[in-house]
Amino acid sequence: MSELLPRIPPHNLDAERAVLGLVLVMDAPPGVIATIAEKLIADDFYLDAHRTVYSSILDLAAAGRDVNLITLADELRRRDLLQPIGGAAALGLLVEHASIPAHLQSYIDLVRQKAVLRELIMQATDAITDAFEDKADGQLVIDRTRERLEQLASRATAGQSRFVVRRFDELRRLALRQPEFLIEDWLPADLISFIVGDSEAFKSWLTKYMGICIASGTPFFGRWPVRQAPVLFVSEENGLVEDKRRADLIYDGMRLERDDFPFYIASDTSFSFDDPATYTALRSFVKEHGIRCVIMDSFVRVHRRKEQDAGEMSALYQDRMKPMLRDGVALVALHHKRKLPAGAQGQAAAAGGGDEIRGSGDIRAMTSAVVVLRRVGPKEEKKVVLAHDKTRGFDAQPAFVFRLAGSSKEGRAEFVYEGKPEAVLDKSEACRLAVLQFAAERNSFRREELVQHFAALKKAGQPTYSKKVFDPVLKKLSTDDYPLKKDKLGRDTFFHFVSDDVDEGAEPGATEPPS
Repeated sequence: MSELLPRIPPHNLDAERAVLGLVLVMDAPPGVIATIAEKLIADDFYLDAHRTVYSSILDLAAAGRDVNLITLADELRRRDLLQPIGGAAALGLLVEHASIPAHLQSYIDLVRQKAVLRELIMQATDAITDAFEDKADGQLVIDRTRERLEQLASRATAGQSRFVVRRFDELRRLALRQPEFLIEDWLPADLISFIVGDSEAFKSWLTKYMGICIASGTPFFGRWPVRQAPVLFVSEENGLVEDKRRADLIYDGMRLERDDFPFYIASDTSFSFDDPATYTALRSFVKEHGIRCVIMDSFVRVHRRKEQDAGEMSALYQDRMKPMLRDGVALVALHHKRKLPAGAQGQAAAAGGGDEIRGSGDIRAMTSAVVVLRRVGPKEEKKVVLAHDKTRGFDAQPAFVFRLAGSSKEGRAEFVYEGKPEAVLDKSEACRLAVLQFAAERNSFRREELVQHFAALKKAGQPTYSKKVFDPVLKKLSTDDYPLKKDKLGRDTFFHFVSDDVDEGAEPGATEPPS
């Protein structure tokens, strides 16, 4: 460690002088100073004299006064700070170092980068000192260091303006990156996706299949191309024995010739975003193996926060999930459907609009894709409808039906594409699915609204259903108040959607081999 001491910390005095000098030469108005202040603080300057000058510039701007060589010298003189910084000659030196105004941002970035490096040296030195003193638990030192470094990372990337405004024509001409996908048109890369659905809809089976498709470069259902990439599957629901059984059945059902593709599984590791040790271990594994997709089964198992608390969910996203997204890692989480209160009182609770995801609206806000699974048809057929409930930045894909074929006796679990719901299901079953989808989107609705919905679909040339078809379906769905609850509110009759998902544990029945 002797090579570290003593050494001069990183700095760039020319860049510091250029920033301060340009402010004085430009006779910068308060608005310009405010923009600079969003990116630099006084402690970012290496020399004490430069810190003093910059602080005085900010004070002048805050008071609404013009900032130039004369006003700054007067302010420093009034505070008895002019001579300590080197007198008027020092201010004159700053002006001499002023360069082209168009280069101001580059000088600001240089000052900022050197300041971050100096802070990093201080944080690392503190960590080394704590370790040598051997007074605190090792994990506590690691946690404290990690927290400091995360704050520094935020500081290092916080140079953008907090209030960016673009004119309409500028917005239209803005060149943005086109969305990229791990599974074309279905699962975006570098973003967060949620897989939700009915119990016994094979959510866990499907996400394992998704992961193996991505890791092996196999088209999804033989139809949608994938971007081959390493995948980590974090399994906190089923255990190692069941994970192996399912992996074997899916692999044999896909009829793959090799099994040495980069699909990794962590079974029952007690991983949690809120456990510094396992979070750090996961981040290290992801970096070491170039993981580009982390699938979590299930979301409720990998954090210790209140899902209904918007603040806690927002903090989980900002502090734990977003850093992984910045590293180019897509996060896919299995989650439970939202449970809705039945009855007229449920209408108020559901007023926020359709939402399949359980918990705070911040969970839905953080996602770029929500894929919903709905079990349809007789149970023994094992048919499921897969659809987008939400997409951001790309178009939602039409729903389709798949079937999980095979069995443990046959030694395979095969995902078979069946087709569009209206083509695969009989008219009554397809109508049932359409009504349930409408109910899930609205949560509460009147029969007249359903009539208007089907009329709009007919006008748009999409599959629709007459009153003769959907009235019996609506009656059957509201029998025993499940999955729709019929309720009178004044003169109106409302139907309320009642979720059938389970809260905890594995999917009932889905742990059994497909038959």
